Amino acid sequence: MRIAIYLRVSTEMQVEDGYSLRAQRATLIEYCKVNEYEISDIYMDEGISAKDTNRPQLQRLLDDATKGLFDAVLVHKFDRFTRSVKDLYELLGYLKLHSVSFISKQEKFDTSTAMGMAMLGMLGVFAQFERELIGERVRFGMEQKVREGKRPNGMFPYGYDKKGNIIPEEAEIIRLVRHMYMKEQMGFKTIAMRLIDQGITRRGSIWRASTVSSTLENTFYAGIIQFGNKMENGKYANHKKEMRKDVIHEKGIYEAIFTEEEFYEHLRIMRRRSGNSYSRKLEYYFTGLLRCGRCGAAMHGRMVHSRKDKNGNTTKSSYYICNMRKENNSCMLPTIQQRHIEHMLMEYISALHVDKALTTVEKKKADNQNAAREKMIQKLTRDLESVRARVKKWQFMFIEELVTADDLRSRLAVEYQAESDILKAIEDAQESVKESNEIKVKLDTFSQAWEHADDLEKKELLNEIFDEIRIFSDINNPRGYRNGRYYPARIEIKYR
Repeated sequence: MRIAIYLRVSTEMQVEDGYSLRAQRATLIEYCKVNEYEISDIYMDEGISAKDTNRPQLQRLLDDATKGLFDAVLVHKFDRFTRSVKDLYELLGYLKLHSVSFISKQEKFDTSTAMGMAMLGMLGVFAQFERELIGERVRFGMEQKVREGKRPNGMFPYGYDKKGNIIPEEAEIIRLVRHMYMKEQMGFKTIAMRLIDQGITRRGSIWRASTVSSTLENTFYAGIIQFGNKMENGKYANHKKEMRKDVIHEKGIYEAIFTEEEFYEHLRIMRRRSGNSYSRKLEYYFTGLLRCGRCGAAMHGRMVHSRKDKNGNTTKSSYYICNMRKENNSCMLPTIQQRHIEHMLMEYISALHVDKALTTVEKKKADNQNAAREKMIQKLTRDLESVRARVKKWQFMFIEELVTADDLRSRLAVEYQAESDILKAIEDAQESVKESNEIKVKLDTFSQAWEHADDLEKKELLNEIFDEIRIFSDINNPRGYRNGRYYPARIEIKYR
């Protein structure tokens, strides 16, 4: 029987007797000799936890299983393979699908028998139980810190140093933000703009409407330690907080920037003002696709303008705005109507049809490019086989003790990087071989499909073809372009 040996050690276990790569390797090689098994390959993940299956050598093993390179996988102990019962059954199901058994030396069973499958499932349950128990202990430790008034984890927020002491200059800025919001009645965006105008940064980063909002909502600034889920928005009794059962709030040991009364005062006002003009109900077809041609930021759908025509009928128009303009006016690309973008998109597609299909010369050129890419893919595939052969060579040299563990580690790091680079190059080349033929077919029917599609179908149609649409315009304040007149703008498109 052909055997694939899988070895794994996590960082903290490398020095433990019986768990090192060398110890596992020697034990399993001897096991194969005694049972007259043929070693097909050895897969070693060093310094990697078994919390999930995202491990380089485990993924290579699974890939080789599909090629039928071995009949069984052998491990020293089954938790070297995984500690999650969910991952366990998914992995075993995958191996079984490709007629590959699983053998654990220490537990003395294999999945070629019904008893082996049952025992493995039971052990998987206990392994997951152990993992969850560790998680509970960690959470208990964090909760205990909160009860003591200490921050349970993570970095201290802006306004505090690494030890939790107030930084006076930053605390003053935080108080200034509250003053602007409460006393000067400024909105989040206006506050961000004012701070930028005054040259005030947030540790080198510019202020945004979102950071102003999160600063005012941060319970830590009121001396409250929070662990678990956030407070329910808008639920307050007698100006006090209502909490979910799994949230702990305690008075902290750190100096506060706001009093609790100040905190809940501006929080109540924030909740009252939270109804804004940015609609969540409308279908914005281009959401996720649009980028600003000036600054590269995403563009978001904003409020719908309603107006009445001469017959008294109300019309609505969806607009898009650059995120950096919405946040702090650092970009001045004008807002743009959704129907304007649709118009430009249809013009773009019409221009492609004027060009029609590829001319004979263009088609020959495209065919030559594809042929060159195919040759490149073949060469890259040969290079990949060479890299994988070298990986096996270094592993067997380690088995025969011709190289040290340090030598093996450094050699494999180079080979795995080369393998990754080659795989990426092959993927890119294969994608480019497709050229634009598929896109042209979709674009040929796009206008007709768009005309008969509903809101959801339009979004799906756009996301199926386009990866990004950038909006460009040299105009900052497009006055005079009303009543159906579009201001000068253009789009650039990236396909999927």
